[in-house]
Amino acid sequence: MADPGLTLGLDLGTSGVRAVVLDPAGGIRAAADRAITAADRNDPNAVLAAVLAVLEAAVRGCGGPVSRLCVAGTSGTLLALDAHGGAVGPISLYSDTAAAPAQARAAAVGAGPVAARALEALARPGVVRLAFEPDWILGHLAGHPVPADLNSALKAGADPLAACWSGPVRALGLAAVLPDLAQPGASLARAGAGPVAGAMLHAGTTDGCAAALAAGLAQTGDAVTILGSTLVLKVLSDVPVTSAKHGVYSHRLLGRWLVGGASNAGGAVLRQFFTDDEAARLGGQVDPQRPTGLGYVPLTRPGERFPIADPELSPVTGPRPASDVVFLQGLLEALVAVERRGYRTLAALGAPEPRRLIAQGGGRHNPGWMALRAAQLPWPQATARFQDTAAGAALLAMAGFQRGIGAWGHSA
Repeated sequence: MADPGLTLGLDLGTSGVRAVVLDPAGGIRAAADRAITAADRNDPNAVLAAVLAVLEAAVRGCGGPVSRLCVAGTSGTLLALDAHGGAVGPISLYSDTAAAPAQARAAAVGAGPVAARALEALARPGVVRLAFEPDWILGHLAGHPVPADLNSALKAGADPLAACWSGPVRALGLAAVLPDLAQPGASLARAGAGPVAGAMLHAGTTDGCAAALAAGLAQTGDAVTILGSTLVLKVLSDVPVTSAKHGVYSHRLLGRWLVGGASNAGGAVLRQFFTDDEAARLGGQVDPQRPTGLGYVPLTRPGERFPIADPELSPVTGPRPASDVVFLQGLLEALVAVERRGYRTLAALGAPEPRRLIAQGGGRHNPGWMALRAAQLPWPQATARFQDTAAGAALLAMAGFQRGIGAWGHSA
């Protein structure tokens, strides 16, 4: 097998940019990061400056030229571009919401909220095309537009089976201004001048997919649970699974499908009552052999869609026992119950049962959560290969090189 050389993965997070350089054996050669303030996260110039600074630092740190590069970004984050590729107006983040008229126009043809934001971005004076963050960065490095990966484009209306823009997107007139589409990991172009000049640029993916690759998902049934503010479950499947009712969707990933669902329950409920340090300290005193039986519903506000679709489901975090340890254990038990039911729901919808579980996200640092999962979940636990999303982006580029994935796709 040909040597992939040094491979750089870039993660465009909500609070910063991080790069990881992997050697051909998959070892970390270098890493670099730069924080981005919330005020600057919508500013294309600030984000681009952070990206270039991180690339320069990573290349200096790895001691050799980078052979290939891949970018992971937040799903559905958009940019409006002029005829010269310059950004027009602020970045439209995944968490932004379009105004009512754009939402109504999109909903009228069956398109979603990302398409509504695309309509708003397109209406800015001087805009000729739209891009997602990964292909915007890759296009800047290449010096010309490049296709978007199917995963970043999924929530905007890309059809992952047909590898084209869906009917609703075409009906809105967006297909002509959105990028062509490419398989994640596909070889797109070479970087021009700059810190990674000459490197092959590979189509990117979402941060969630990159995190799954970083965790080590490789075989059907491999699953990753990500406990951050919310609880996200992903399992590798041979077939796509979708359920609009449950918010379940599937991303294309190296010949398989990454089926995912996200609960409104998660770490946010813990932070209503404990700091992260308090939760970690108290978590070390949790006793998995003595269930509390408290039966909490770990939501911060009413409404849930996964693993059960119930917009009226109310939080239940009381009564609170006198012991903080017992109270925390009750909350953690409730999160483990959501995880167990979540994988059962995915299986009922057509995804495989987990063959092994890997924990990611900040929750993995809580010994109580990890101990309760080991005791109460019926699936084997495994350790993540990497905890760094940027490493997952690098692994995608390496896989694209090794599999010989070429660029393909169309916009209509």
